[in-house]
Amino acid sequence: MGGAAASLLTRVGSFTLGPFTLSRPLAALDFASSGAFASTGLAGNLGSQVFQNFVITFDYPDRALFLEKSPDFDAPVRYNRTGVLLALTDNGALVVVAINPGSPAAAAGLAAGDLLKSVNGRSVGGESAFTVADWFAAPAGAMLSLDLVRAGKAVSVTIAPADLLPRNGPLSLVAKPFG
Repeated sequence: MGGAAASLLTRVGSFTLGPFTLSRPLAALDFASSGAFASTGLAGNLGSQVFQNFVITFDYPDRALFLEKSPDFDAPVRYNRTGVLLALTDNGALVVVAINPGSPAAAAGLAAGDLLKSVNGRSVGGESAFTVADWFAAPAGAMLSLDLVRAGKAVSVTIAPADLLPRNGPLSLVAKPFG
């Protein structure tokens, strides 16, 4: 809603909530210097990466929250494995706004300003930005064929998603949005 924000997707060692412990969940660390995420009291967000592990029941009258393990408790979480950041333009088009250096998107030659037209033959027209972004969470080894418009010319590229955040070990890439 507020545009791209400087953040870093990484993993934390573990996260314990009541009797439950998650191993190496995803976390978004925020580095924004302005806007909603520019706060000295906010270091990052575990959000959906943590809560999708639970069936959550809110007991509003008693002001209580109950958690049960979901069937996918501590399963690997889907995330963008290409290193591309997309944004919705004022006229509803999806545009590439950032590429992680050294990422599969960088290797495929994507560039800031590219307009996305289709992914694996599926038009992005009429799809929500969240739906299209989820297409970039394809597993490592899958191939994504993109049709783009760059400087008014049609361009096709293929991206090979990779595990940028291994289940064990250090973070592989650092995201630095363009512009």
